[in-house]
Amino acid sequence: AEATALRKARERWEKEVAELVKGNLSAVHAAFAKHIRDNGTLGFEEFRKPLLMLGVHHLGLVEKVFAALEPHRTEVTIQYRKFITELFRLTNGAAQEATFRLCFNLYDIARKGELLKSDLERPLNPNHPARLGRSPLQVTCMTAAMGEFDEISAKTFPDFSSAMAADPKLLCSFLSTILVNFSGVTF
Repeated sequence: AEATALRKARERWEKEVAELVKGNLSAVHAAFAKHIRDNGTLGFEEFRKPLLMLGVHHLGLVEKVFAALEPHRTEVTIQYRKFITELFRLTNGAAQEATFRLCFNLYDIARKGELLKSDLERPLNPNHPARLGRSPLQVTCMTAAMGEFDEISAKTFPDFSSAMAADPKLLCSFLSTILVNFSGVTF
């Protein structure tokens, strides 16, 4: 009877998140899937490990997101559904444009509204450490999702936004920046 109840609980939360994890959140969900308990919860270590795999290395950020998901909790777990719902809101819902603009602006430092090859070169230079959230992984994913960058034809925010909405790898490369905007996360 207990096994049946756990199976039904798993089926229920899987059904609740199924529509949210299609498209650009599929890679995030795949990283979390094996860590989620049958009742749809995650302990801190179960939450931290997939984020670490996805490139979120800032422990303070992970702790703040975890705490923000269950601010009045008496348990030491969070509901995965709450996490993926908030992530969906930021990347596919009402906050999508603001979230994607924040990510785009990591590279559009002059606020020209476009990206050229030179805007992406600094993170690729091994003599310049990653700064301001920029990384070689992001550059690689942007190039794969949006095509080669050059100094003649610029990539615009709509190009970037469309790529972020469609490409799970590109979205994952900006996951740390996105998590900073979670409801209740403050620095």
